[in-house]
Amino acid sequence: MGQSMESQLLWEPTGADLADANITNYMQWLRDEQGLNFDSYDQLWNWSVREIDGFWRSIWDFFDVKASKPPVKVLGEEIM
Repeated sequence: MGQSMESQLLWEPTGADLADANITNYMQWLRDEQGLNFDSYDQLWNWSVREIDGFWRSIWDFFDVKASKPPVKVLGEEIM
């Protein structure tokens, strides 16, 4: 019997795919602009769930969200 469908790797990004990915650009931006350095997606994810307000504020800034005035608070409550 062969591998189950659940365990087969269907696709893996190339080095160029990874270099061009929005998540890669975001992690580089966090390092350069915020002084936050994550060596892996898991580290980024852990930070994002520990520092919910900081994470969403960084998303606001990274994507250059336009508003009539800067946010005082990014989230109404620190829950997901």
